[in-house]
Amino acid sequence: MLALVVALTIFLVAAALQAFPPFGDFPQRQWLGFHTESIGTDFNVRAASESGNRNIVAAVMWDYRGFDTLGEATVLFTAVCAAAALFRNREGVKSSRKQAGNLVGDSKMGHGMTVIVKVVARILCPIALLFGVYVVAHGHLTPGGGFAGGVIVASAVIMLILAYGIDGLRSRITSHRLEAMDAFGSFLLVVVGIASLLAGVGFMTNIFPKGGFGTLFSGGAVPLYNLGTGLHVAAGLLTVVLAFILAGGDQAYRSTRQKPVAPEAGRGSEC
Repeated sequence: MLALVVALTIFLVAAALQAFPPFGDFPQRQWLGFHTESIGTDFNVRAASESGNRNIVAAVMWDYRGFDTLGEATVLFTAVCAAAALFRNREGVKSSRKQAGNLVGDSKMGHGMTVIVKVVARILCPIALLFGVYVVAHGHLTPGGGFAGGVIVASAVIMLILAYGIDGLRSRITSHRLEAMDAFGSFLLVVVGIASLLAGVGFMTNIFPKGGFGTLFSGGAVPLYNLGTGLHVAAGLLTVVLAFILAGGDQAYRSTRQKPVAPEAGRGSEC
């Protein structure tokens, strides 16, 4: 059965590829109702005016293939849910951070690294966070967007975790807050997409006002998509990192607790 399914899939993919336009330039070939020299030229000519985005890559990701981009975000969301479910805090994990060895930090997990590292991280973290927010907010104008900005924001927080240890930030960085932030980012993507259905057009169609071209408040729905993606990616990556840290600490704690028990005096070696 598996061989038949694979063979049928290969046949269908090969048949579909035969209907694709040739790779590269195809003079005077009709594409989406327009006569153009190439798909790339078509995007360069039409994307800015149709989507209101200076960043043509952002226009392609969210206007021309937005449903595929939403699928990519769903893959990350599924991975985060799986990590949170597998490495959910177990009983004793709080004590493990006090007794575990060098998991995150210099001597113990809760102490973090040296004073020099902490001072440098404290200076660099706000700069990195600001740059990440800038990349998310200007994703429709300059190279970047929600994915890149979310990774930068997550990296800035991870730098603080490495410098100060998880105990120093535990009250501010909690799994519940990160999961809520991740869910809100994913929810925003879907809500903006459904808004187009309520307007009577296709799912994820850019129906919002395009604004002044080249300004911060332009691009229609694309800045909202970048915002949701930035929240989703930043919270998702931090959730996975936090889950790994806590699971590792719990394992180290249990390894220190599970020591061989000496037999009681006078009772020999029988168990």
